[in-house]
This record gives sequence, structure tokens and C-alpha cells, in this order.
Amino acid sequence: MHLSDYGLSRERGFLSAFEIDEITLPSRFDAIVEAAEKLSGLITSGRVRDWLERLPDPDLKD
Repeated sequence: MHLSDYGLSRERGFLSAFEIDEITLPSRFDAIVEAAEKLSGLITSGRVRDWLERLPDPDLKD
């Protein structure tokens, strides 16, 4: 059994091996990224589920 079997490393622990600010998503994720940026404010509105259900499907089949 190795830490790497579980996506862990001695240096980073549970943190991703990727630096999130170095990852660029395709434009089809723009609406989802925008929603993520607004999520903390939406939580207090009580309408998060309704708002998130209206997001477009990024179509991950490819």
C-alpha cells in the first residue's frame, strides 16, 4: 500500500497534485465557473438548487 494509491503524497497530503490557478477550463465551463464564484452569496439566498439546475450541461461525452 502506497500513499499515491489514494491520491496522497508526503509533501502535499490531501491536496491536489495540480495547482488550481494554473488550470484553464474550456469555454463551455464559463457559466459553471461563474456560478462557483457566486456560490457563497447564493447560499444565503435559499435558492441555490434552483439556480444551479438552470446551468447549462457542459456535455462531457467527448
